[in-house]
This record gives sequence, C-alpha cells and structure tokens, in this order.
Amino acid sequence: MKILHELPSCGEYGELRAQAGWGTISAAAAECTLAATQHCVCARDGTALVGVVRILGDGCLFLFISELIVAPSHAGAGLGSALMEKAMQHVRACATENCTVVLVPISGKESFYERFGFRRTPHGPFGHGMAYVPHNASTD
Repeated sequence: MKILHELPSCGEYGELRAQAGWGTISAAAAECTLAATQHCVCARDGTALVGVVRILGDGCLFLFISELIVAPSHAGAGLGSALMEKAMQHVRACATENCTVVLVPISGKESFYERFGFRRTPHGPFGHGMAYVPHNASTD
C-alpha cells in the first residue's frame, strides 16, 4: 500500500466514487472537481486507487476537506485514518494563523473526524451546517 500526495486520474476518481456508493459523475465533472483541488492524498494498492482525500480552498486562510473516500474492499483496515493523517499534515503545514478548516461529515461519522481535532459546532463559531438544495431536488 502506498500513500501518495497526487491527484488521481479522472477515470479512476470516478470509478472509486462509484465503488464507494458516492454515485456516478461525468468525465467533465471529474475533470472540473479535480482541477479545483488544492491538495490531494491518494492510497494505491499496486496501481489501483483505493482511497482519496481532497482539500479545497485557498491554501492558507480557508481550507475545506471535501471528501474522504475508501474503496469498500479496503474499508475497516485503517486506510481512512492514514489518509486523513496525511491530509492533516498538509493542513498544519500550510494553514496560517486564523485559518478556517472545515468539513461536512456524513451523518454518524463525526466521531471519526474528532480524532483529528475537528469539533462539532452547533453553537458556534459557525452555527449549524447548511447545504443548498435546488428546488427540483428531494430534501429527504
């Protein structure tokens, strides 16, 4: 297993998302979102992409951990923790004083991120998390 600071290809990124149940995306969407990545850490088993964590933002004042994805075949073996630790090393190296680092965990996964210094913020400084829901989308 190798942990590398690199971007995956659009194809393997889309395939990992689909394997992990994150849905399918077009090649154009994969290209667009990967281009917006400020930093990325990948896990490879041989040449196969089996995990990824991406950070978006300006690289100093605002950082957003946009996703942590582990292939189901490698879940439960500590790979998510290894990826997150590498991502946090990057965050600590580039974050300036007063930097805001945020993420939006999948419901029920908050305690995983608390191990890396994240705290639930229902009462501040940011209030409750919010998500935009287009008028034609389900709110369930």
